[in-house]
Amino acid sequence: MDQRTESQMNLPSDFFLPFGGKLSKVSRWVLLAQMVPCWKLEEKYARNLENWRTSQ
Repeated sequence: MDQRTESQMNLPSDFFLPFGGKLSKVSRWVLLAQMVPCWKLEEKYARNLENWRTSQ
């Protein structure tokens, strides 16, 4: 299973945009991404995926 931590997540300032530019720090999606603990959601998703794989 993939082990990710909060420190591995991309910050808006580190996010690569292929067409250049930067993400706006006041964008509602950027602000929401900073509030949601995505690493916890990913952890739960990975556990469910692992359970699904072993049940087949």
